[in-house]
Amino acid sequence: MAFNQVNGSSKVGGATNTQNNQNDTNATMQVNNRPARGIGGQGGLANNFNRNPNASLSGIPNDVKRNVNSYLDVKSSGSFRAATAYRDDDGTVRNAFPARELYDRPTGNGRMNVLRMEPQRMLNAAGDPATPQNILVDLQALGDDELDRVIAGNRNAPIDLLRQLAEIDDPQVEVALAGNPSTPVDILRDLGNIDNRDDLTEALAGNPSTPAEMLVGFTGNDQWEDVRVAAAGNPSLPAKVRDSLIDVNAEDPEDLAVSLAAISNPGVPVQDLAVMANPSSGNNWQVLSAVADNPSATPQILDTLANSDHEFVRIAVADNPNTAANTLTRLANDEDEVVRDNVYAHPNTPAHVAANMNVDANLSDID
Repeated sequence: MAFNQVNGSSKVGGATNTQNNQNDTNATMQVNNRPARGIGGQGGLANNFNRNPNASLSGIPNDVKRNVNSYLDVKSSGSFRAATAYRDDDGTVRNAFPARELYDRPTGNGRMNVLRMEPQRMLNAAGDPATPQNILVDLQALGDDELDRVIAGNRNAPIDLLRQLAEIDDPQVEVALAGNPSTPVDILRDLGNIDNRDDLTEALAGNPSTPAEMLVGFTGNDQWEDVRVAAAGNPSLPAKVRDSLIDVNAEDPEDLAVSLAAISNPGVPVQDLAVMANPSSGNNWQVLSAVADNPSATPQILDTLANSDHEFVRIAVADNPNTAANTLTRLANDEDEVVRDNVYAHPNTPAHVAANMNVDANLSDID
């Protein structure tokens, strides 16, 4: 793709920007050689396309429209096959479509304009559950496969958008939907009926929205180990089945992995965790680590586990968000470097304790 500057105007394929501008109003914008998918509504790409694959560029806000006269990769006919670059205000040539630079200022109606995005910032926004739903809709309307795969896993994505994504024949989109807690149950069931897809099964096994009867089936001995482990740790797994998977004396490696996952399941009653953490139980370090990993472990249980002789147990204690300040203060001088690193990074560690710790200098950048 060539870009020539002629008397202050760009020239592509023999057409000047002035000529291109005259053709832009009837341009058909496409992504990956297909019409851009548009979503109705105000602002951003929604207003530009409004579900019309032949929509013109005239709907682009004025503060973005000024860049239209420097779009590149324009066919000689004047229609946009894929407007892939534009010249920015400072003269820099940037990628533009699919949208390549995040337009940070809200439009007049308060919505973000997603026409311009840097690739990584676009993907970050697509995967961030804090991204407003209307922005996710506009991003998905761009018709970019990679964006579809990220948005499909965003738990804040609107249900209608997830249903739309479920119609796309893309294995990676299917896996993302299978692991998304916001995916409608009927879609999860449909995904579970797809044969010979261990990646789908594992994602479904770890999804707390997966129906209980499916989770129970995923714990069976006929399932792949990673699927059984994911299901054992799923908080939606029925308690009776979860408890049957816990065997603190398991010797078979696979059964042990499943047992440890079940012990780490946040649904395990606190009193059961306390029994397993009690020093008199004689449980091995793997069991104790699984208890320390459990998000339901209380500060008291974690304080008991902090006395373990095994560093992996103390590492887990120092990483658990429920660990109290007094326990972290005690672990601040631990002989194990990873334990100390976890203490330094823990939000419950008192500031004066963290300030006096000798840790890797890189950890000082943690927000």
